[in-house]
Amino acid sequence: MESLSTDYSLSLSYAKMIKPPLSLYCHVPWCVHKCPYCDFNSFQKTATDDPSNYTDALCKDIAHSARHSDSRALESVFIGGGTPSLFPEECIDRILDTIRLHYKLTQGCEITLEMNPSSFEREKMKAWKSSGINRLSIGVQSFNDDSLYALGRTHSGCDAHDSIEAAINTGFKQVNIDIMYGLPQQSKEMALDDLQRAIHYQTNHLSWYELTIEPGTKFANNPPHRPSEDIMSDIDELGQELIKASQLERYEISAYAKPQHQCKHNKNYWTFGDYIGCGNGASTKLTTRQGIQRFQKYRNPALYQQAPTHRCVEHFVDRSQQLFEFMLNHLRLYEPISLQRIQDHTELTHEEITSQCRTAITSKLMRRNEQWLNVTKQGYRYLNDLQAIFLNAEQTPT
Repeated sequence: MESLSTDYSLSLSYAKMIKPPLSLYCHVPWCVHKCPYCDFNSFQKTATDDPSNYTDALCKDIAHSARHSDSRALESVFIGGGTPSLFPEECIDRILDTIRLHYKLTQGCEITLEMNPSSFEREKMKAWKSSGINRLSIGVQSFNDDSLYALGRTHSGCDAHDSIEAAINTGFKQVNIDIMYGLPQQSKEMALDDLQRAIHYQTNHLSWYELTIEPGTKFANNPPHRPSEDIMSDIDELGQELIKASQLERYEISAYAKPQHQCKHNKNYWTFGDYIGCGNGASTKLTTRQGIQRFQKYRNPALYQQAPTHRCVEHFVDRSQQLFEFMLNHLRLYEPISLQRIQDHTELTHEEITSQCRTAITSKLMRRNEQWLNVTKQGYRYLNDLQAIFLNAEQTPT
């Protein structure tokens, strides 16, 4: 009798939840050089690392993971890393062919490939476009050679300019330029010059954000000299003015886009969509009959290639943590949060949601009406504090 009651309860929870959009992430593990600020699951490529063998494993993973789609078409595909542009064109072709064989894709599915200016070739770009890549994200970080050297990057400012121009000339309509500020020994003028150069290309997407020192990185062990907090504040204020004067609109803390050109893939993460992760260390989040499920693949590339379908760190998100997980990234977006959407994509009731939001509202970090939650100006300023409120919120008994 107890098991029947449990099954019935699960069915009720699932029945009220609406399947969110689905994305696919494919991870490529290797870079030419591991940057001192990078805490991503990436590794410096050695002579024995074989892209073809890794692609075999990745394609097996993609095929096996398609069972999780639940007949949903993919809204977006993102090939990231690492440095996917290091891989031969035929490997990228095989990855995309495998995806098309085992998944349905929506009309206009966004298919992004991350690339570094040091590993681009014009012929490769043509091959990517022919294979179905329709969006490039270029890791420029800076156009200044001294800044690039301090960051441990392997490209020059000229390489950065050449790669952007080549992407545009090859016919890519969707191009993101990735720029950081607050770099070692960087002045306010240098930071704003980088931003102006990126805006000059009039691409439809820009990522612009402050360098953060992450635990476990070389910079964490040997911190570089960086601009003061006052200079950092000036850079942010003046930079926002420059971006506002362009055709780009801020839609996330560090993302700016022309109208209708927001990154679908990242937006799906930020709005608590479902995603399937393939490749070493890739994460998956799924809405299932048993609840919201998360798991990862082996982080080590060698282990992953031996068992590409093995699932690690597998768990269901506890009901008490679901609002925090929903809010963690959604709070970064410059748009209202629908109370109905939270109910649709979690197991929480309206009463549980409003109870857990009470502290954020009384602290004037958020405000709400009958349908929406909004982050206040103060909330964006103290975003970490706002996120912490939901991390520490307790589920209200019903």
